[in-house]
Amino acid sequence: MTDPRRHCALIFSLLVLSFSPARAENIVDDAGRFTVDIAQPVTRSTTESNSASGKIKTFILAHGTGAKAEIVQYTDFGAGSLAGKDLTKLYDAAAKGGAANVRGVIRSLVVHRLGEVDGREMLVDFTADATKYVCRCRFYIAGDRLYALIYVGPFGSENDVDLMHFLNSFRLLR
Repeated sequence: MTDPRRHCALIFSLLVLSFSPARAENIVDDAGRFTVDIAQPVTRSTTESNSASGKIKTFILAHGTGAKAEIVQYTDFGAGSLAGKDLTKLYDAAAKGGAANVRGVIRSLVVHRLGEVDGREMLVDFTADATKYVCRCRFYIAGDRLYALIYVGPFGSENDVDLMHFLNSFRLLR
């Protein structure tokens, strides 16, 4: 005969696990030269396009559940194509482009330092299907590569503990 308390404890444990947030795992991406803690499971994708400065290749690592998504994206530009460019203008263009992609409004755009790299962090408010959302994005230019850490979720979730862990765990590798 089985102890009914054990069954109740097992059922309770399974219920708690089913409602708990996805667990973050550390990903070391040698090709992308970064490390980050991101919730699992993740999907990976790659796209290529051509521009006046050469071939552009974008790599995406993403985790999404319901109305929330965590994304690490990096874009490789042609060798030397970003050298000597005004980084402030590049960051401003990236911010405006990101906000335009979601038809959003930039709430804030500030300098964010990652090691020796001065990047940007922005908050963008937007509406989709009559629901308010927020996008918190950090982006950094290192060499001929643009890194973007992107979070999209319900309005008001931009300071969520798990989100901040994801963003703050990102490191560039040498």
